[in-house]
Amino acid sequence: MTSPAISLRSCRADLSDYRYPHDISKGGSAGSPELLRHLRSFYLHESLKASPSITPRVEKAIQEACQSIKLGRECVEVFIFNSDQTNAQSIALSKEKCIVRISSRLVDLLSLEELRFVIGHELGHFIYEHSIKTDSEEGLDEEGFLLSKAAEISSDRVGLLACRSTLEAIRAILKSISGLSSRHLGDDFSDFLDQFKDHSSHYDLSSFFTSHPSFLIRARALLWFDLVRAETDPHRQAKKLQELNDRIRKEMDLVFDRHSRKKIHKAEKNVFLWLCLKKALSDGVFSKADQRFFTEEFGPEVSESLKSLISQQSHDEVAAFIEKELDRTTDNLRKVLPRKFDETMNRLKAEALNFQ
Repeated sequence: MTSPAISLRSCRADLSDYRYPHDISKGGSAGSPELLRHLRSFYLHESLKASPSITPRVEKAIQEACQSIKLGRECVEVFIFNSDQTNAQSIALSKEKCIVRISSRLVDLLSLEELRFVIGHELGHFIYEHSIKTDSEEGLDEEGFLLSKAAEISSDRVGLLACRSTLEAIRAILKSISGLSSRHLGDDFSDFLDQFKDHSSHYDLSSFFTSHPSFLIRARALLWFDLVRAETDPHRQAKKLQELNDRIRKEMDLVFDRHSRKKIHKAEKNVFLWLCLKKALSDGVFSKADQRFFTEEFGPEVSESLKSLISQQSHDEVAAFIEKELDRTTDNLRKVLPRKFDETMNRLKAEALNFQ
């Protein structure tokens, strides 16, 4: 008999190829073991734990979802909580076990197949070891916003594998976004998927969508992913999956991620500026070659400002000013890019040493 740990490792290995490449976060558990024990105890007292006898339909969806992605049923506890909102959440108790919480409204709205998608999606967060902290809990930085959106794309793919039907997966998304039941929804979703065409690229909606991409982009990404999965040749499938991932990245940037990426790029550029100036003045001279580089890399206005700074202050004063600005810009970079801060700083320092 296969142990739960081996089953989970096998499941994670099998699903690793489907992970969206920009989803690189590994959040682990939601908190300390003591906090997690308290959370579970609270859910046991204030929610309904799914089981074959009490919630047979939900239990059937759980078992079928787990079976579809080859995850042991013992890895997850599902709790249903009373709410008029269409919400679901995954909480990692450890690397081997998780809790999935689903609102009563969502359970009422969804069919068995649609429920498998939602359960599979939440299990995807557990399988890929995403952090479950929300932006209000964690104060998500710009990097965190990007990673959180990417995590949703990965988890949607697991949801589709658990559901085994693009139609039912997109229907689950439509019900979540609208709150409508099946009697109000048809089977032709082309108008919904075409809503993206009505969007103007001049509008940046990143302030409206923080930790999650829009339901519209998620539905389109699922449809494309299903087409890629239909490819039987492994090499062609891998190539098509890469093309799909690039397409999703472009759509996400077009509508939601531009602001975050620009903010990260600006923070990197500011650090790079002062690293380069420190390197340039290491010999005590702001040479013509240095000035040409700064004009080409940072623009003529910045180059002129630096020339003015250097000419009006002593060498020691300029050096102190550079260190002060390096501290300021480095702190800002750490705030917007905390997870890749060390890697990015090492790259910027190496580039600054060789900028000439």
